Amino acid sequence: MTDEKLIKISEGDLNAFHDMFAEYYGQVKQFARSILKDTPAAEDMAQEVFLKIWVNRAVLPSVGNLRNYLFQISKNTVIDHIRKEISAASRNNLFAKRAFETEEEFEKDFIARETRRAINEIVDRMPPKRREVFILNRFYGKSNDEIAEQMQLSKKTVENHLHLALKELREKLPVLLCIFLSQYF
Repeated sequence: MTDEKLIKISEGDLNAFHDMFAEYYGQVKQFARSILKDTPAAEDMAQEVFLKIWVNRAVLPSVGNLRNYLFQISKNTVIDHIRKEISAASRNNLFAKRAFETEEEFEKDFIARETRRAINEIVDRMPPKRREVFILNRFYGKSNDEIAEQMQLSKKTVENHLHLALKELREKLPVLLCIFLSQYF
């Protein structure tokens, strides 16, 4: 390609630009294809290279070696394309991971809520003293001695109430959880 044609392109001559496109398009496309291993993507890259040349045509008269200039623009365009692909893949992986984490977190929260609901239902049905002993111990963190003193019971009676409350939970909780969860799944 002569310097005269490059000047004509820089001045907006579409015929001169078409000649350059016809002469170099195949080489630019082949270069992109050799890196990307994807013919449609290589065609897109080659078109993008020539679009960049047209948009920045004013610099063409100062280009010393057109082939090197085309190679540099092609290389940069392909690298940009690869970066975008990697970035998009990373975003997609991140979105998929977040969606999975969100779903997993939802399930954990749901099961925790249903478990609390089942425990509360079992505790609400306990005899009043057993319920009070259990609540003071498990929800308020009071020791057996503190509960015995507060409720004016023997320590052994408090231990018996806790034992019976925990036994009741072990027996009824799995059944009640199955009933609650079967309503949703």
